[in-house]
Amino acid sequence: MKLKGTKKTIFEVDSDNFNRFVEHHYGVSFEVIAIQELNNGSMLTIPVPNAAVSFNTDNEEIRRGDYPMYSAFKIVNCLYEDGHLEAGELSIKVSY
Repeated sequence: MKLKGTKKTIFEVDSDNFNRFVEHHYGVSFEVIAIQELNNGSMLTIPVPNAAVSFNTDNEEIRRGDYPMYSAFKIVNCLYEDGHLEAGELSIKVSY
């Protein structure tokens, strides 16, 4: 008997790596720890794409690097829409 289920892609990155990834694609520094108010040793897990976040949310502003008040969830969706992330799950490890 074969186990039936769904294969899931999980990307595990540290917060600094994620910040550099966002800056590389959108040109302005990003600080996931501050925006999401994360604690040392915690992990933020975001489904990619995230159906709970509307896809018509000011992505042009994010693409210009204008995201100081945006959550990481909206930025992850924008990265997905732009082809920079695959569907799956993004887990961001916090260490400072």
